[in-house]
Amino acid sequence: MATHPNITKRVYYELASDMDRIGVDYDATGRGEPSEWLDDELVRTADFYMCGPVPFMAPHKRALIDAGVVPERVHTEVFGSGTV
Repeated sequence: MATHPNITKRVYYELASDMDRIGVDYDATGRGEPSEWLDDELVRTADFYMCGPVPFMAPHKRALIDAGVVPERVHTEVFGSGTV
């Protein structure tokens, strides 16, 4: 992110293993609830990009919109494990 100082990345592992290194592989455990880090300036100015399974992204997208983020500024990409 050094070349893009206005971008902030947060990686959350719901369940980290003993091999996962905080500060290297991920930033925090849990699901990173928007209420923990969202402020008024972000609501007004930021675009949000989320990638993950639907059960993770749906409530986070809803929380951002409920906080006042314009829906068109919440971008998602779905992925998950399992079979088709």
